[in-house]
Amino acid sequence: MLKCGTFRCDGPPVKQCDNCNKSLFCENCILVHSSEHLKDNVICNFTEIKLKLSKIDFTRLKSTIKLSIYKIEIQKKQIMNEALSVSCQIKFMVKSAFKHLDEMTEYYNELYKKTEFKAKDHKKIKSIISEDLLFEKPSFSKLEGTLTKNTKNTKNQIKSVDMKQIQDIYDLITEMLGC
Repeated sequence: MLKCGTFRCDGPPVKQCDNCNKSLFCENCILVHSSEHLKDNVICNFTEIKLKLSKIDFTRLKSTIKLSIYKIEIQKKQIMNEALSVSCQIKFMVKSAFKHLDEMTEYYNELYKKTEFKAKDHKKIKSIISEDLLFEKPSFSKLEGTLTKNTKNTKNQIKSVDMKQIQDIYDLITEMLGC
């Protein structure tokens, strides 16, 4: 964790002084530090904080970023596959709806062409005459999804521990058994 370079200051650093071994300063301590430079007639040069990672952390960062990008690409492919699946479902629903509507049209056309009707059709004909055919506005169920939701799991950092550390941490008495 980064700390302000001023003694007993717990403020989060926002700048570094390039004249003083890149010392870090919070917003409040910048003014105090620059006044010290003025006393010594030295120009104070504050810049953005730049961090240098250890080789291990740098390697871990690069590796983690590569893995994250790989996982992002996999997610893109999964989204595309899911979209194709939904598209197929929609096409099937549309095809089924059109088939049903075509059957209805065919039935109405058959009745339209007739001049004489069978007794069994009497009830349907009275219904057609007395009722208006209305359709609800076509809609698909609200299409919702989670396409980019992600979680972050903290990685366990493996540290080597010796017997002395175990004794100190857990206040244990350990014995070495010779076999």
